[in-house]
Amino acid sequence: MNKITSLIRRLPRWVEVVLVLVLCFGSSVVSSVLQFTGTGPARLVEFADAPVIELVVFEGVIGGVCIGLLCLRHFKIWQIVNFKPTIKGVAGAVGLFLATYVLYTIFYNLIYLAFGFKVTGMPLSITVSLPVIVLLSFVNPLFEEVFVVGYLFERLRNINPALIIAISVLIRVSYHLYQGWIGIISVTPMAILFAVTYWKTRNLFPLVLSHAMLDFTGLVIASSE
Repeated sequence: MNKITSLIRRLPRWVEVVLVLVLCFGSSVVSSVLQFTGTGPARLVEFADAPVIELVVFEGVIGGVCIGLLCLRHFKIWQIVNFKPTIKGVAGAVGLFLATYVLYTIFYNLIYLAFGFKVTGMPLSITVSLPVIVLLSFVNPLFEEVFVVGYLFERLRNINPALIIAISVLIRVSYHLYQGWIGIISVTPMAILFAVTYWKTRNLFPLVLSHAMLDFTGLVIASSE
C-alpha cells in the first residue's frame, strides 16, 4: 500500500491531470464521439429514471475516487476550489443562466434557418421523474464544474488561461456530442461563459447553481411536453 501511495505521489502533474480527466469523462467522450460520427451503434438519447440514477451513481463514485487520488497528492480540491455561496454569486448564476439560454436560442435558430430540423433535431426520449431530476440537478452540476472547470484552472494555473479555457470547452463539448449538433449548439456558449467566469472570479458557486438551473429547467420542460 505504501508503495502504491508513493508511486501516486511521484506521478508528474500532467499524468495526474490526464488520469483525472479520463476517469471523469473518458467513457462519456468516447461514447459521444462514436455516436456523433456514426461509427457507434445508433441509439435513442434517453432520459429515464434508471439511466439517470446510474449516471448519478457513476459521478458520485468516480468523483470520490478522484478526490481520494488528489488527497494522496496533497491537493485538497474542496479547499483550493473556491466555493462561496453569496447573494452576488446567486445573481451571477442567474446572469449565466439567462446568457446561456439567450445565446442557445440565437444560435439554434440561426442554424435551424440555415440547415433545417435535420441538423438541429435529436432523437430524444424524456420520461424521468421529478425526484430524479432534482437529484441529477444537484449531483451532475457539482461533478462537472468541479472537474471540468475548477480542478483544471487550479491545477494548471501556471499555464496560459486561454489554453485552460480551450481545454475546458473542448472536454465539455466532447462529452455532449451524443446529442448531435444540438449538443454543440447548446453547450459551446455555456462552456465558454463558464470557463471565462471562473477565470475571472475563481468562484465555482455561480457555475454550479447556473448549471443546476439549466439541467432542472430543461428536463422539467422537456418531460412535460
